[in-house]
Amino acid sequence: MPAVFIPVGLVGVAWMVVNSLAGQAIPFMRALGDWNIAIGLGLIVACFSFMTLWK
Repeated sequence: MPAVFIPVGLVGVAWMVVNSLAGQAIPFMRALGDWNIAIGLGLIVACFSFMTLWK
Protein backbone atom coordinates (compact mmCIF):
# COMPACT_ATOMS: atom_id res chain seq x y z
CA MET A 1 0.00 0.00 0.00
CA PRO A 2 2.86 2.50 0.52
CA ALA A 3 3.53 2.12 -3.19
CA VAL A 4 0.16 3.81 -3.72
CA PHE A 5 -0.16 6.49 -1.05
CA ILE A 6 3.38 7.86 -1.19
CA PRO A 7 3.25 8.78 -4.91
CA VAL A 8 -0.29 10.17 -4.55
CA GLY A 9 0.82 12.40 -1.70
CA LEU A 10 3.92 13.53 -3.54
CA VAL A 11 1.91 14.36 -6.66
CA GLY A 12 -0.48 16.39 -4.51
CA VAL A 13 2.35 18.36 -2.92
CA ALA A 14 4.08 18.81 -6.29
CA TRP A 15 0.80 20.04 -7.82
CA MET A 16 0.47 22.67 -5.09
CA VAL A 17 4.09 23.79 -5.44
CA VAL A 18 3.96 24.04 -9.24
CA ASN A 19 0.66 25.90 -9.02
CA SER A 20 2.03 28.44 -6.58
CA LEU A 21 5.34 28.97 -8.40
CA ALA A 22 4.40 28.74 -12.09
CA GLY A 23 0.64 28.23 -12.28
CA GLN A 24 0.03 31.38 -14.31
CA ALA A 25 2.66 30.40 -16.89
CA ILE A 26 1.13 26.95 -17.56
CA PRO A 27 -1.94 27.31 -19.79
CA PHE A 28 -4.03 24.41 -18.46
CA MET A 29 -3.31 25.37 -14.85
CA ARG A 30 -4.29 28.96 -15.57
CA ALA A 31 -7.54 27.67 -17.10
CA LEU A 32 -8.29 25.60 -13.98
CA GLY A 33 -7.93 28.65 -11.75
CA ASP A 34 -8.82 27.99 -8.12
CA TRP A 35 -9.60 24.35 -8.90
CA ASN A 36 -5.84 23.74 -8.71
CA ILE A 37 -6.06 24.10 -4.93
CA ALA A 38 -8.92 21.60 -4.79
CA ILE A 39 -6.99 19.14 -6.96
CA GLY A 40 -3.83 19.39 -4.84
CA LEU A 41 -5.68 19.11 -1.55
CA GLY A 42 -7.84 16.29 -2.93
CA LEU A 43 -4.73 14.28 -3.76
CA ILE A 44 -3.29 14.91 -0.31
CA VAL A 45 -6.56 13.88 1.36
CA ALA A 46 -6.64 10.76 -0.82
CA CYS A 47 -3.10 10.00 0.37
CA PHE A 48 -4.21 10.18 4.01
CA SER A 49 -7.23 8.00 3.32
CA PHE A 50 -5.01 5.40 1.60
CA MET A 51 -2.74 5.48 4.67
CA THR A 52 -5.60 4.36 6.88
CA LEU A 53 -5.97 1.20 4.77
CA TRP A 54 -2.33 0.17 5.24
CA LYS A 55 -1.81 -2.67 7.71
